[in-house]
Amino acid sequence: MTTEVEAPTSAAPTPSPLRHEPAAAFESLRAFLRDAAFREDEICRRLGIESLDQLRALRDGRPETPLVDALDVLIRLFLDNEPVSWADTTRLLPPRGLDAMRSLGLVRDHRTDPSRAVATVLLYPTEALYIASDVAAVPDGAPARWWDLVYAAITTNTRTFMGTMPRTPCSAFLDLCAGTGVAALAAAASFADNAWAIDVADRSTDFARFNARLNGLSNVTAVSGDLYAPVAGLTFDRIVAHPPYVPSRETTMVYRDGGADGEGVTRRIVAGLPQYLRPGGSFHCTCTAGDRRDAPLEQRLRAMLGEAADEFDVAVVVTNEFDPTEYYVRLAIGGRGTWPEAEEWHRHFTNLGVTKLVYSTIAMVRHERSHAPFTVRRRVGSATGAKELHRLVRAAEESSADSALERILDSRPVLLSHVSLESEHVREAEGWAVRSSGVTTKVPFDVRLPCPTDMIGLLGEMDGTRTLRELYAEWSDPERLRDAALIDRLASYVHLLTVHGMVELDGTATP
Repeated sequence: MTTEVEAPTSAAPTPSPLRHEPAAAFESLRAFLRDAAFREDEICRRLGIESLDQLRALRDGRPETPLVDALDVLIRLFLDNEPVSWADTTRLLPPRGLDAMRSLGLVRDHRTDPSRAVATVLLYPTEALYIASDVAAVPDGAPARWWDLVYAAITTNTRTFMGTMPRTPCSAFLDLCAGTGVAALAAAASFADNAWAIDVADRSTDFARFNARLNGLSNVTAVSGDLYAPVAGLTFDRIVAHPPYVPSRETTMVYRDGGADGEGVTRRIVAGLPQYLRPGGSFHCTCTAGDRRDAPLEQRLRAMLGEAADEFDVAVVVTNEFDPTEYYVRLAIGGRGTWPEAEEWHRHFTNLGVTKLVYSTIAMVRHERSHAPFTVRRRVGSATGAKELHRLVRAAEESSADSALERILDSRPVLLSHVSLESEHVREAEGWAVRSSGVTTKVPFDVRLPCPTDMIGLLGEMDGTRTLRELYAEWSDPERLRDAALIDRLASYVHLLTVHGMVELDGTATP
């Protein structure tokens, strides 16, 4: 999660604590971590939490308990970031595992108390991987790293990014603003033939290379450089990015600061997609960007694609949106900003025409077959994940296939139980009449779609026992069946409901 900008001129280089030799130490460390049950589920069970982004360290008030086994020591060193006496460390850790950690630079003597050990990094399991990232400050008072700190992969926003990342097989995967390289590593471990991790900060690249070796992955290439520059001339099936997006007047934290409007890196990434993303390929990004007076975010993203805009389908799934002025006022009220700063940011965003800052997941697909471009915006629901995003953004491509509507008509659709019908009635001379109606759900997206009044009864009959063609024949005037446009309209509407998780086409109702 590192921005592709020049490092601050005042930043002094500090060597990475990590060592990449001896090679045998990586295998020894992996075996030790496995034997110690250093897994997310086991750590969460021991700490009484559901996921590692809920971790409350000792310094944040978690009660301290005695160290009884290797897992306790690993949690204390690498997640709490607290010193542990060498006596406890050598008593509870096997010599081979401890030697591997020392050889690779993960632990060392406390600077002022050599009887205690300290960890030089955070180390944790996530995505069925072991990932090392920076600590803001080593517990023995060693100088902190800030401008190019390697951002942790177990924060809530990173887990949102990873949780919605498409996992379908691909040949070439590119992770921009890679930080620890977690996205590239997860891809290389499970669904990508080859993965590249690119970051402007040499420190992040060093961590990504270390993490690849720690996980025994030889199909990951980690390279330093400005966005696409290190892979010039190559193209990819999938490009992902978790860029810096915090508005900033200057770059003081390269992993966080995204320029004057927070969109500096995101714009450049999107602008490069026509050159680097293959037909049929997909782009995935989680960030904050703006709705503006002249256009909402989804339209602005399309404009960023330039002359190739019509070759892409664009989906924006919103997690949160907020007024920028209100955000900086809240910072001032909470003592994390000043009132003059809030006023200055208000003028700044007003001049830019920003009406809302939108934290969202962005998905784009480059057309494999020519069709009218598709743009959609939805709000995240209670079950929005990679599969649901993939289906949403691929909707136009799928419906453009010659046989798509025929397949839908021959399916046995089921309207799922979490879907509700809402209608507005008006009083007329002969009684109440439906003015408008819609179907709503919060699974997988929080969405309301209009429902044509002539389809209300038909939708209620979708129970998986009859094909859509049969249902249409039952509910339609036989004379109207001769109009193919009507039945095609129905098939297109059911396809839309399917894309949004309201209808299943296989005749089996899902919970």
